[in-house]
Amino acid sequence: MKKGIAVALGATLSLATPGLAMTWDLAADFSAVNNPDGPWQYGWRDASGDFHLEDMPSSPGPYWHYWGSSTDTYDRGGVGLYTGATTDYGIQPGNAILQCDGGDAQVRWIAPVSGRFYICVSIGGTTAWTGSGLGNYRAAESQVDVEGAPIAPTGTWSAPDSGNIWILTENLTAGDTVDAWVPGGQHFAGNTDTMMTITSEPVPEPLTLSTLGIGSLAICLRKGLRKVK
Repeated sequence: MKKGIAVALGATLSLATPGLAMTWDLAADFSAVNNPDGPWQYGWRDASGDFHLEDMPSSPGPYWHYWGSSTDTYDRGGVGLYTGATTDYGIQPGNAILQCDGGDAQVRWIAPVSGRFYICVSIGGTTAWTGSGLGNYRAAESQVDVEGAPIAPTGTWSAPDSGNIWILTENLTAGDTVDAWVPGGQHFAGNTDTMMTITSEPVPEPLTLSTLGIGSLAICLRKGLRKVK
């Protein structure tokens, strides 16, 4: 029932004026070469809550993640892209990862223009042992901040998967920040399935605005409902 509603709502997105909206997608835009990568910044969060840009691409990748003294030791969190063919660690093929084995992982998006933005973030993990480890056991503690202010999740889900989803609309000024982050520190339990999509309407018309809002909601629902059993 919910899936059918989401698909029907998603069809309304096509009614928007072509070329009006701009969309940024964490997984689709991900670069293992550039950081910053356009409006995206891949990094980690320290104990004081400050964001740090990661300057160490890791191998194997694609990740922005600093390895410690050995290949099974992380010194801090990082951001990556899962390129496997099947779901592992609770991460779906093609999705981004907030890797939290060594510490808090954080991705930052900086608004390149001023306007109204539709933001969809889904962060989750699994407690089931898959492959060689667990999904992030602290995924339910994931957080989204807009200009440093925490935003309460729109919804949650629980065992065997756990996590949060945010569906929100924000008026942002160019240079404002949207952060998604997950606390970490547990080795073999820091792989976190992450989806983050942001759609802008710099110069909206009333009908187009409402249509894109419904369409963005539908996209979030479709992604979030994949995890709800």
